[in-house]
Amino acid sequence: MVDSFRRARRTFEQGLAREAARLADQTDLASLEALLDEMAASLKSPEAFIAAELRFHARLVAVARNVIFDAMAETVLAWWRDHQIDAAAVAARARAVLAAHGDTVRAIKAKDPDAAEVALAGYFDLIAAP
Repeated sequence: MVDSFRRARRTFEQGLAREAARLADQTDLASLEALLDEMAASLKSPEAFIAAELRFHARLVAVARNVIFDAMAETVLAWWRDHQIDAAAVAARARAVLAAHGDTVRAIKAKDPDAAEVALAGYFDLIAAP
């Protein structure tokens, strides 16, 4: 079940990153960058970092402007929050996660769907590592 969830989430969110690169406007970019700042400010608090990261992923969904994606994300993010978050693992990888999300935002800002997908794939590779 966990492997199925991870594969589904990865496929879903990489597609969202592509959509965000196509559709993001200046307001969306400012929101994503503010969330990166919030994540950076909370590096020493795993709980605060996790909350900011969840908001980052929710904002990525919102940028795609698709009500079906919104509904899917509600389920995916809830399951992730309730079953997949390990605060100790997050604390150990927080700086790398922040950097990966920064790469994703830079690709979105550059309007480069391929780079956005690759950047988010790097994030998923990072969190899947033992």
